[in-house]
Amino acid sequence: MSDSYLLSMIARQVKILISIRQALDSGLASREIGANLKLHPFVIQKGINQVRNFNLDTLKRMFAKLLEIDRDMKTGQGDAHTLLNMLLSKI
Repeated sequence: MSDSYLLSMIARQVKILISIRQALDSGLASREIGANLKLHPFVIQKGINQVRNFNLDTLKRMFAKLLEIDRDMKTGQGDAHTLLNMLLSKI
């Protein structure tokens, strides 16, 4: 599995968690969240369990850091493996 693929999958998961956190903060129930986000109920339920550990600001900071890492990888400003390890150690 390539580092860029791993980064994209982590970014996808964080985006899903941001959407779920926003929906929960708006008072939506899990069924409504699934309908609004058009995600499988299993993904919503797992996401709800995960998102309980994070507030919206923390998730947004994570996503911003993922974007930084993506930029650094694409511009040759850092080794993808090292950048990902540093991110994961901070989470």
